[in-house]
Amino acid sequence: MASKQRPHIRRLLTCLLLPVLITIAASGKLDHLLDAAGLHTIAKVNQTYLQASSDKALKGFLTLSVLKVGLAVVEGSQVGVSVGVRASLQVGDVVQAAYDYVNLAWRTVLVGAIILRATTLLLDSAAAVDHWCLTITLSMVLALTLCVWIKPGAVRTIHVIRDAAAFLTILTISFYLLLPLSVMGGAQLSRTITQPGVHSADQGLTAIQQQLFPQQGFAEDQGYLTSLKDAKARIKEIAFYLKSESEEMVRWVIKIIAGYVFDTVIFPLAIFVLLVWLVKLITRYIFDIRNQRSLRQELESLFASYLGK
Repeated sequence: MASKQRPHIRRLLTCLLLPVLITIAASGKLDHLLDAAGLHTIAKVNQTYLQASSDKALKGFLTLSVLKVGLAVVEGSQVGVSVGVRASLQVGDVVQAAYDYVNLAWRTVLVGAIILRATTLLLDSAAAVDHWCLTITLSMVLALTLCVWIKPGAVRTIHVIRDAAAFLTILTISFYLLLPLSVMGGAQLSRTITQPGVHSADQGLTAIQQQLFPQQGFAEDQGYLTSLKDAKARIKEIAFYLKSESEEMVRWVIKIIAGYVFDTVIFPLAIFVLLVWLVKLITRYIFDIRNQRSLRQELESLFASYLGK
């Protein structure tokens, strides 16, 4: 007799506790408890990482912009034509290849900076709506508990509410935990795997920019734009330098592209997909989604009998 009353007592306690949790979640006070449990630390680590990565991407973007503009000026300069057709073609070919490398790296760093900023906005948006998502999730769990208790025969209604509650649970956990953990895990992999290569590539391209176009201020009276127009020897020197460093530039560009692709896309996305998969398995077990197969069989049997098959 006592064993039969235990499910009813458990459901009664659940129905009494859930409204209290819903009220606390809607007020945002539950977020303070979760922050004290460690979520605030994760958010702080992610904020520091994203800010540092954005500053680094911006610095690299400015360096590549100076290098790109300088190479474009050399490539389109008319000074090389007076040196001779043969020399002009050689200079143009070398500068064109180097410009393509730099332009590809420039685009990659720009996209990487945009993704980093978008990631920051995504985390901020998730932090702004997570307590409302938690409130709706708890409300759906309360509705599921009441429906199972009061109308256990409403199988289809229970399955619909159960699916909605499971989906909202995964979404809420993603907002609170999976997204921050994905960014933090990607940051750790980035520091260990890709950052050394990206750092060396940034240093190499910065050294080339300072060697070829040391004047970084476009508004200065005597910048490199003016000096290049009056210096045929300077164009030859730049072409020779780029020709000798072209192979190294290709390596640096490849490192930058691979690094930003893995840091901003592959690492966090792979971790997020893995975590969602694990949470989905746990959620399906908790909500007993395995019974959906019997419901599908019942519907197939119903349609088969209706169609005369």
